[in-house]
Amino acid sequence: MVQLPGINRVVVSWIAIYLILRKGTESVGKVVPYTVILPVVLLLILIIRSVTLPGAIEGLNYYLKPDFTKLLDIGVWIDAYTQVFFTLSLGMGIMIAYASYMPKNSDVVNNALITVFANSGVSFMAGIAVFGTLGYMAQEQGVAIADVVADGVILAFVTYPNAINMLPGGPIVAGFFGVVFFVTLLTLGIDSAFSLVESNVAGIVDKWGFNRRKTTFWVVVLLLVTGLIFATRAGLYWLDLIDHYVNTYGLLLGGLLEALAIGWFYNAEKLRNYFNPISEYQFGKWWNIMVQVITPIILVYLFVFNLSKDIGANYGGYGKLYQWIGGWGLLIVMAIVSVLLSAIKGRESVTVDSSRGNVNL
Repeated sequence: MVQLPGINRVVVSWIAIYLILRKGTESVGKVVPYTVILPVVLLLILIIRSVTLPGAIEGLNYYLKPDFTKLLDIGVWIDAYTQVFFTLSLGMGIMIAYASYMPKNSDVVNNALITVFANSGVSFMAGIAVFGTLGYMAQEQGVAIADVVADGVILAFVTYPNAINMLPGGPIVAGFFGVVFFVTLLTLGIDSAFSLVESNVAGIVDKWGFNRRKTTFWVVVLLLVTGLIFATRAGLYWLDLIDHYVNTYGLLLGGLLEALAIGWFYNAEKLRNYFNPISEYQFGKWWNIMVQVITPIILVYLFVFNLSKDIGANYGGYGKLYQWIGGWGLLIVMAIVSVLLSAIKGRESVTVDSSRGNVNL
């Protein structure tokens, strides 16, 4: 049964995404300062509350104490690679779309390093907020930290909200930090959402020369309709299933194809000779080896390893029908659509300005 409040939230979110993107970088630029800075401020509030809770030290020890034996666990490396690909939006076209808006003489290496370290820093901050609170939750329930730790959507939408409800101070305090937490998720989520939409809109407008505003509208409508499944009572299960297959296989395959295209077809040395002279820091020939050899080998290995694991057992215990609808079948359809779209000839005479707002034929 569909939950109407959930649908309302989905519709409002997509309306906001359209309004943010309708004028390209002009409208995006007005929103980004809030969606980037506000979550960091809210995270600091959650961190302060988290580290001052009883049991927070145990939670932080669980989070920060290294277990070097895990480095021998291939599953940890798979999780790390898929997380890096997802959190940096690699293989999604987002970085390519946004980079195309930058001046040609932009410091490529500096921008890349800032993006990576800023992203990792925010992720580290989020871990402090989460595990300090989970330490308190474990102490209140009288269980081990490992028994309350969850991952993925379960952590964000079930475990952590339950921990907030248990905060000392009564419903007013819990309500305040609940609002802080979900506003943080909203700002981070909508930032990711409109960047994903932007990569699709930019590609369509660039290739076929369609009107930007109309293209944005119809892409948003399509994604809104298909996203309504996540507003049902089974929404979290669908999200978990689709997230696993798309991130594990779609992103790894996308990253592999990008590495091969840049490293071997375009030539990694040619690209390095372009960005080194305009960058404050230079990459050596090791970068060529990473792009041409190391990264493809690792991604192929991770892809095959995960594939062999998922073929032998249903992910998450979901039935085979759901595995195909939200997993293998979805990946096959996405691959077919991608090939068909790439085969459709674009308008060779189309030129697009740096704002992606005007198309000249």
